[in-house]
Amino acid sequence: MIVFENGGQSSADLYGYSREEWFALFESAGYSVYTLFGQAFSRENWGTPGLPWYFLAVPAEGPERQFLGKQLAPLILDVETWWRRSFQAFGRRWAMPTVANFKGLNGRW
Repeated sequence: MIVFENGGQSSADLYGYSREEWFALFESAGYSVYTLFGQAFSRENWGTPGLPWYFLAVPAEGPERQFLGKQLAPLILDVETWWRRSFQAFGRRWAMPTVANFKGLNGRW
């Protein structure tokens, strides 16, 4: 599993590659790309506003895909819950986007 940051088209413009080259790199290695929240990331949603800049690349066939579908979502919810409670304990308001803002996340939210 590879975890990385990428700003989509703004990163492509800055570093001189195209959307097609970016996806071809992962496809040639036999990897599929997902957002940090487990959403499949494809050419069609390359320019979708509001997606996180953190991604996971996993072998297209393998146990890592099961992790994305069954374990990642609850793990992220646990972390988000911990952060929310920590902020509240110190009298602070949670100002971060929530996982509930992201739709189609393997039916978890």
